[in-house]
Amino acid sequence: NYLFCRDFIIIILFIIHLIYCNKSKLEEFEFKLKFMNIKQCSDQTRLLPQCIECIPGLSQSPGSNTCNELIPSSKEIRDEIEKLTKERYGNNLPSNRKYGLYPYLEKPDFLLRHYIFGQMLSDRNAQNIIDIGAYYNPVYLFLNQSHCPASVIVIEPILEAMSALLPCHASSKSTHLIVLPITFKHYTTIKSLLPIPEAVVCIGCDSVYGPNRHMLESFQRPYDLYLEFPVDYVHNAPFRKMLGQGKGEKLQYSYQFHPITNETIYTNRMMKLIEYR
Repeated sequence: NYLFCRDFIIIILFIIHLIYCNKSKLEEFEFKLKFMNIKQCSDQTRLLPQCIECIPGLSQSPGSNTCNELIPSSKEIRDEIEKLTKERYGNNLPSNRKYGLYPYLEKPDFLLRHYIFGQMLSDRNAQNIIDIGAYYNPVYLFLNQSHCPASVIVIEPILEAMSALLPCHASSKSTHLIVLPITFKHYTTIKSLLPIPEAVVCIGCDSVYGPNRHMLESFQRPYDLYLEFPVDYVHNAPFRKMLGQGKGEKLQYSYQFHPITNETIYTNRMMKLIEYR
């Protein structure tokens, strides 16, 4: 079975990475950025390619020449997450994880989701990707090095804004990485500024704080939906009914698994890949 063999290989490579590398994928990426020939606007708070608009999630305060402030909704959610993280963990988290409310999401059992979906995105050569609620684990960092998407939009209020052309490993092309410190709700109001996604990724999808079923099924077709969610979370019941049986839909992949952890009760998880045509 092709899917079984591929997933087995992914797991083996994942274990090897964990043995030989103590840094997170995001920390590795931030370090490599210092040595990469990336292209950004001269004012790095502006959105490529026109370099006129602020990167969504940022705003320009009176008297400033740059987009130097978070928009109110993003600042509010960051402040709330920082407060809850501080209450829960005190000073026990690294300084670069002050919004790290869910540390277990960076542990092996949960990162497996990103390795599997990252491989799938690369296998299908997805060119315009949107990653909803990435936490500190943007799926872009889990793509094959030979995969060069045209654009990757990361929607995550706790990450720093970025609009940059990153050189690809195996070609002279670049990937436009757009990190937006916004909610999905805000994204729906500014999406006309951005590339139209053909691959929608929602790992740890939460229909209360993130997109609900209707929102996930409202992107412009054709597109593929890479969906992962806790099965027993009551508000995610509509996700369980997404079986690829509607008009133009096809369920291409389904995998249920149980990460080993005592840090969350939601250990019954489901991954799905659904085509919308």
